[in-house]
Amino acid sequence: MGNHLNTKYSFALGVIASTLAFSANAATYYVNAKGGDDRFNGTSTLFPFKTIAKVNITAKAGDTVNFSRGGVWGEKLVATSGVTYQDYATGAKPIITGARALGGLNWTLEGNGIYVADTSSLGGATITQLMYRGSRLYRARHPNVDRQYLRTSASTPPETYRDQLFPSANDVPAGINVTGATARVLTQSYDLADYEVIGSASSGAQLALKRATLEPRAPSAQPYNWVIQPNMPYWLENQKWMLDAENEWYHDVLANKLYLKLPGSIKPNGLDITGSVQNAGIECTQCTNVTLRNLEVRETSGEGIYFAKSSGIVIQGVDVYRAGTRGMALPGTSNSAITGAVIADTLREGIWMGNSHFNETMPGRAVSVTGSTVSNAGRTLYALAAIQAGFANTIQNNTIVRSSYLGILGEQDSTISGNYVESSCVDFTDCGAIYLTNANQRYGVRDGYALNAKVLNNVINKTGGGLFGGGTGIYLDGFSRGVLVQGNFITNTDGAFLLSSPRDVNLSNNVVVNNRGSDVFLSSALNNGAAAVCTDYPALGCTSNASYLSNNTVQGNTFVNKAGEGIVMFRNPDQVTRASVDFAKFSNNRYVMQNGANFVSDLSEHIHGRSLDMWQALGQDVGSTLKRYQPTLPVAANASNLLSNGGFDANYDLWLAEQLGTINFNTVPCATTRCLSVQPLDTAQAAKNGRKQVSVYTYDAALGSIPTGKSYVLSFDARATESDVPLSAHLMNVAALASVADAATIDTQWKSYRMTLKRLDYLAQPGRLTFNFEISAGQTLYLDNVKLIAADTTTLNADTVRTLINPGATPVSMSCPASTPALCSKYVNLRNNMSVSFPINVPARSAVAVGLPL
Repeated sequence: MGNHLNTKYSFALGVIASTLAFSANAATYYVNAKGGDDRFNGTSTLFPFKTIAKVNITAKAGDTVNFSRGGVWGEKLVATSGVTYQDYATGAKPIITGARALGGLNWTLEGNGIYVADTSSLGGATITQLMYRGSRLYRARHPNVDRQYLRTSASTPPETYRDQLFPSANDVPAGINVTGATARVLTQSYDLADYEVIGSASSGAQLALKRATLEPRAPSAQPYNWVIQPNMPYWLENQKWMLDAENEWYHDVLANKLYLKLPGSIKPNGLDITGSVQNAGIECTQCTNVTLRNLEVRETSGEGIYFAKSSGIVIQGVDVYRAGTRGMALPGTSNSAITGAVIADTLREGIWMGNSHFNETMPGRAVSVTGSTVSNAGRTLYALAAIQAGFANTIQNNTIVRSSYLGILGEQDSTISGNYVESSCVDFTDCGAIYLTNANQRYGVRDGYALNAKVLNNVINKTGGGLFGGGTGIYLDGFSRGVLVQGNFITNTDGAFLLSSPRDVNLSNNVVVNNRGSDVFLSSALNNGAAAVCTDYPALGCTSNASYLSNNTVQGNTFVNKAGEGIVMFRNPDQVTRASVDFAKFSNNRYVMQNGANFVSDLSEHIHGRSLDMWQALGQDVGSTLKRYQPTLPVAANASNLLSNGGFDANYDLWLAEQLGTINFNTVPCATTRCLSVQPLDTAQAAKNGRKQVSVYTYDAALGSIPTGKSYVLSFDARATESDVPLSAHLMNVAALASVADAATIDTQWKSYRMTLKRLDYLAQPGRLTFNFEISAGQTLYLDNVKLIAADTTTLNADTVRTLINPGATPVSMSCPASTPALCSKYVNLRNNMSVSFPINVPARSAVAVGLPL
């Protein structure tokens, strides 16, 4: 301990001594691209330097370098430890660009609106991006961008090849050799991989690939080398024959020729055309105490700003536009801060702290990103996240808009708070606006350490819509453990929370409004039927519970759900029915649903859904409330009963029993003249509660046409010879679920039940009405008066729940959003059910949900 303290003391003295030395010898330099001269001493605005090259060899620790506003430098700034680089004078921010002006080249018409110019003046540099009037053009590709993608052949051998691509018929034009082209393949719905085509069959039916990357500083190993699957999107690019559309270009580096087709096939001579040839605008490795202030970097081939394995980096008010890879990359950098940045239109991540899968890109610690805006990250290529954080990072009060995949990716000990995240998951799926995972690879496996992360008071809006659909508000993946998710506002997403095998996660005091799917989706890795249940990852070992999912808390939240698919959705078939499994404890939540939709859904269970009463019987949601703004749908005028035999007045020949049950036609004991009875056979499959699983359903011919999106009122009478028989009802397309399920508990007395079933949008026309139930051996379930009638397709009145969202950086006063002014005096804040008065103050990057009292 004594040596440790002496070491710290010596280090502190060294820092103080170095700081004093810096101050004593510090110089202030000025740089002016228009009026400067490198022969000047650069120490005054009258005699400034001209070039960054001069700055790179002159500045030393303690110095300040001032760049004149309005100036543009086509050079790389190599930062020096202890130096501050900033702006002076007035006008636009000083610009460091990685692009070169190309409009002045000698352009000649080659044909078909395509012009060609010699690029020998670039000294053999490769153009990686081409801009016209500040907008990125498309490198020649097949198919053209308006067609988006080709598809790998449906006959591609699944789970077989990582280095072979099988195009669909006619994907590759006859007689074309695509060897040397770049192939970009969606190997997963959330991953885009780059390949070089190293061989091509003469027929174009098979391409040999080599995993490649266009990133200048990519890690030596590539992550996630997935198998190329059938029917996956891909495209080819970077060969001259692909240049056949406006706004496309191709650079033949070996021949020093640049080919370009502009809108209207206009001649490029003298136009604002720039090409990216310089890797980074500002960079340094193993730097300390560097400050960048009020600068702009644009159109680099690689990162806009790159600081690796550095510390004490301060980036204030610095903007990055159209970087060829990442906007700001800080792998291995610690104790640093980014504030007030604007980063737009990067081909990869906007802000990237590193990747924990590789030692060479391992993130550093304690970097903060505050008050910054990141937009369009990866929109024409792929960004894992708009902001990819490192360890113990603080991501606070930022605005993230339109990211191709994740909005914010957090790491261990991260705090993600007060951010506004809009339109994440635009191009890819299995995605979240805010995403954390326990997928650290430093020890060769995903280990079970606690993330100790906090996700607080963020606003998430408009998530989803990728190629495969599916975007979640907050996504805790891969055995995430120890995460506090509190005070967030989530709206207009495909689902609010997706928790994959989480442990010790606390969801509390969040407001979830008007999402398109289930609000809480819980799934778990599970080895059903094994005596000792283990996860897929050895470091986690085996657990005494049925899965790793345990000890989670969902309390004090407000859920307003219009989707009708259930507020809680389970993927694990073992969780809902086993009260002994401590997978999560729900309590004191406020729920609002429409139409009698099922509260809990589990499509892998025999009983697909459960009501709130059935859920509370398992000990869940003590102190919680449920309100339905539309308890039932009105039956449509002139609607007819879609069941040709639901009263069993003649017989039951349109009904079948499965799951080893027997069906009979009865006259007693029935609610009316005749009824249907079902008993399980001894050989029927046992449910987890020890009862038998039985289904009874109609022949396909029993139902008429059921249009997509239509809602139906199901009514029936039922009783059982034992109490508490769980039953769910749903529409089926032969064997596939085709509607939201609704549920009830059947008792020993005849009772009438009423449910609402909505035909789902993504399956073909269903043909069956199915009842699933669980009943003990020797017991009987009776059904009578089964009717299925079309309902009016009314939806939840928009004025019932309204959202006030302020994505800006300053508070905004907002008026009442109701179309009926009389409702304004009735509205409450749905977070606390307290009355509100208008206008209401909505703080920066925040939102308020108002509605009728819960």
